Amino acid sequence: MSRIAPTAELRAGMTLAAPVHDRSGRLLIPAGMTLQDKHLRVLRAWGVSEVRIQDGDPPATEPVPDAAEGTQPTAGEEDPDAAEARLGATADEALAERFQHCDIERFPMDGIYRIARRAMIDELRQSRGAGSR
Repeated sequence: MSRIAPTAELRAGMTLAAPVHDRSGRLLIPAGMTLQDKHLRVLRAWGVSEVRIQDGDPPATEPVPDAAEGTQPTAGEEDPDAAEARLGATADEALAERFQHCDIERFPMDGIYRIARRAMIDELRQSRGAGSR
């Protein structure tokens, strides 16, 4: 289930239930994207007044829960979930322009987008792994 939320009430960590397009129909943020601060800035810059978010997201008045206490990574170590989310966001950002004229919510583009996203994430993992050696 999903609900419509005003842009002013959005917080990082909420998940889009529907893609967000600008006035000309260009894809700004794909559905399923977990919002980050940069996405909130994009929405404000493009004058988007409301978006559809997944129902499980907490309302703006409740703080977004932190990771489980005592499981934070040590210095120099990155949280694997945060790293994976960052890779996914980077891939989504890069693919948004390539798929801007496609409806990635419908067949067959939904499958093509998923394949391209997985390939891009794998490529990013390899390039980051090679860069840290």
